[in-house]
Amino acid sequence: MWNSFASNGAILAGKMLIMPMATGFFRQRNGSFANTEDALGAGGIVTLQDDDVERVRRCHRNDMEGIYLHLIISGLYTMTNPEPRLAQKLFGLYTMSRLAHTIVYCWKIRQPARGISWFVGYGIDIYITAKVITHFFKQL
Repeated sequence: MWNSFASNGAILAGKMLIMPMATGFFRQRNGSFANTEDALGAGGIVTLQDDDVERVRRCHRNDMEGIYLHLIISGLYTMTNPEPRLAQKLFGLYTMSRLAHTIVYCWKIRQPARGISWFVGYGIDIYITAKVITHFFKQL
């Protein structure tokens, strides 16, 4: 179970490390920069309205809103002595849902794909959170 937690956590962290590079790629490709000095150096313009850049930035922000929380609650979940196979499946499914969310968000795949991929991960976090709360309240 710890191996699953660690490997899935590392995949999620790696995914988040890629997002700033993706933002930079779209800034360069589209010539749209947030700062004057960057625009001048690359021959682009200063704008915060480029759809591709903003889409990747929103996806990254969504990761920061969800993945950090997931890693914290999943770490606590491992302390509840869950059934190892269930924990492994939950960690793997969450990781797959976040990867799918990024793909459908950044490649502009129509709804409900993004909503479904987001909700799968969110549902897993709700389940894990409930398990942690009930486990530790029993300990009081």
